[in-house]
Amino acid sequence: MRNGIGVTPAPRRARVLLAGLVLAGLAPLGTAHQLKEALTTIEVNERTGLVEVIHRFWLHDAEHALGSLGGLTGDLRREVPLQEAFARYVARQFVLADADREPLDVELLGVELEGSFIWVYQELDADRFDDIAFVGHGTMQEVWSDQLNQVNVKRPTGTRSLYLRAGDALVAMPPPLPPTS
Repeated sequence: MRNGIGVTPAPRRARVLLAGLVLAGLAPLGTAHQLKEALTTIEVNERTGLVEVIHRFWLHDAEHALGSLGGLTGDLRREVPLQEAFARYVARQFVLADADREPLDVELLGVELEGSFIWVYQELDADRFDDIAFVGHGTMQEVWSDQLNQVNVKRPTGTRSLYLRAGDALVAMPPPLPPTS
C-alpha cells in the first residue's frame, strides 16, 4: 500500500527499530554531560506592557555551576533555596545597558523547573526597550570557557540573535530588522 506520495511505508518492525535507534542516540543528551549552552529571549509582552527576559539553562549545567562557583550542592530539582540562589546568580551575570553602558534596572521575578531545564524570569519596563544598546551575559562562563549564551531579541519585524562567549563584556544590541513589505 502506498501513502499517497509514492513511497511504500516501511514495515512496523523496521519503524519501531529505527525509532529505538534514534532514541538510543539521543539518550546521552539527558545524562550527566554538560552541554554548556543557554538561551535567553528578550521581547515586549504587549499584554503586560513589560519587556520579558526569559533565560533557559540545562538543569545539570546549573547544578554543576552552583557547585563550582559557591560550593552550593544539593538537588536543584527539589531544593527551592538552591533554585533561588541560581536565579540570583543569573541576575548578577546578565546585564542590559543603555548607550552610555549604564545598566538598566532589570527586575528578577523568579525561577521555575520544567523537564531538563531551569528557567529564570526577569522584566523591565517596556518604555526602556529602545534604550537597550548593550547586552552582557556571563552566566557560567567563569565555570566553562566554552559556555555559549545565545540571546534572541524579538521585535515585531523579526528576531535577531547574539552569541556571547567567555571574555565578551557588553555586546552591542543588534539593530531591528527592516519591516517587510
